[in-house]
Amino acid sequence: MAKEAYVFPPARKLQTIFWFAVILLSVMCLQREKDVDPLIKRRKVSFKSVTLNTVGKEHFIKSRAFQTNELSKNIVTEGNVDVALFTVRSNLVQYLPRTTFCSKWNRSITFRDARFNVSACKDADVVMFTSGRDFNRHAYWRELQAQRKPSQLWLMSTAEAPINIIPTWPPIHMRYMRMNLSSTYRSISEIPIPYGEYVPFQNETRVLFRERKLNDKEKLIVWVASHCPLRTWNRSGLVHDLSRYLPVDVYGKCGNLQCDDLDKRCIKVFSSYKFYLGLENSCCGEYITEKFWQPLMKFDAIPVVLGASKEDYKRVAPPNSFIHIDDFASVEDLANYIKTVASNLSLYQSYFEWKKHGYVRWNKVYKSVWRQDEHSCKLLEYVKGVRPLSVNGFDPYESSWFGSCHLSKCGTRQWILDYYLYPFQNVYDRLKLT
Repeated sequence: MAKEAYVFPPARKLQTIFWFAVILLSVMCLQREKDVDPLIKRRKVSFKSVTLNTVGKEHFIKSRAFQTNELSKNIVTEGNVDVALFTVRSNLVQYLPRTTFCSKWNRSITFRDARFNVSACKDADVVMFTSGRDFNRHAYWRELQAQRKPSQLWLMSTAEAPINIIPTWPPIHMRYMRMNLSSTYRSISEIPIPYGEYVPFQNETRVLFRERKLNDKEKLIVWVASHCPLRTWNRSGLVHDLSRYLPVDVYGKCGNLQCDDLDKRCIKVFSSYKFYLGLENSCCGEYITEKFWQPLMKFDAIPVVLGASKEDYKRVAPPNSFIHIDDFASVEDLANYIKTVASNLSLYQSYFEWKKHGYVRWNKVYKSVWRQDEHSCKLLEYVKGVRPLSVNGFDPYESSWFGSCHLSKCGTRQWILDYYLYPFQNVYDRLKLT
C-alpha cells in the first residue's frame, strides 16, 4: 500500500515557518553587519588595507594608497596622463575626450568619458568624480576600490555646494574611501576654482570709472532665481518679507517677470536696478557664486547678499562693494538701509569706489579642471609629484566641506535663523558636527 504524504499539523506548520523566518532574518543581519555605519560603531573597522578608528570626531586614515611617501614611489613620471571621468553630466560628454598639452612639463593630459563604467577606470592614472546622480551606491565604490592600483589618484571636482551633490560621494559609512585631492570653489582645495575674483590694477590711473551711469538707474532692487523651494533655507520667504517694506522685482521661476540673465537685453534690464539680491541656494563656507559676481561685473549694482559668512565675502570681494544681510537686526532695518543708500547719491557711489582701483573677473566654473588648460596642467603637477599630496586626503563629510553648510546656517541673528530649515540634521548629528 502506497504511503500517504505526511501533512504538517497547523500548529507545527506555523512553528516551522516561524523558525525559517528567524534563520533568514539572522542571515540578513549578519550580511548587514558588514555594512554597519562606522559612525555608530565604537570599534576598528577594516576594509582591505584601510583601517579606520571610529572613536572621536575625526577619522584617521592608514592606507597605502593615501600615504604621500608611498604615492611618490608609484607616481606617473613618463608618458601622457590618462584621466577617467567616472561621473559627469550627460550634456558635458560632448566635450570629451579632451587633451591638453602642458608645455612646462612637455607632456599631455587626456580626459575621457568613463561614466559609471568601473572597468574603464582600472588603468587610469586619475579617476575624477564630478557632478552625477545615483552614484551613492555601495557596489560602485567597492568595485572601484578593489581594482584601484596604489598609484591611482582620486579627484573630487565640483562647483556645487556640498549639500546639493551628496549622491556624488561614497555612502557615509564608506567615507574612509577618501579622495586624494579636490577641485572646488573653496580656497583649501588643491586646485581651487572660485566663481570670481577681484584683481587690483597695476596702474590705477589707466581706467576712470564713469559714475554718470549710476545716476541714471531708475529701479530699486531685483531678485533673479530659478529654484524657489529649497532644502536648505526659505529664501523666498525672506524676499516676501522684504517686499513688505520696499518693492522687489522678481525674475525667473520664483516671480512673474521673465528674462534670461545671459541675454544682452536682460543685462540692460538688470543694469537699471540699484541693488541686486544675491541669495545663495545653500549657505556653505566660501560658497559665493555668480549671484554675487555678476551684479558687480555686468550690472553695476550693489549686491545684497546672504549665503556664506561676511568674513568669507570680505576675503574675496572688492572693498566696500556689498551689503551683507546678517549685519542688520531685522528685515525692516535692512529695508530702511537700502532706501537710505538709494536716496543718498554720494553714499551709493561709495560702493563703487573699488572700480577705480581694480576689476572683477568672473570664472566660468563649468569649465572645471578638465575644460581649462591652466587647471589641467596644475593637476599634472600633482600627478608628477611636483606638488605634495595631503596624507589625509579629501573627506567630503568633514567639517571644512559638508560640515561648513551646517555651521554657517546663513547667518548669526535669530531672525535669519528662522528662515533656516536645518537640512540633513540627522546626518550632522551622526557626524557630531555642532
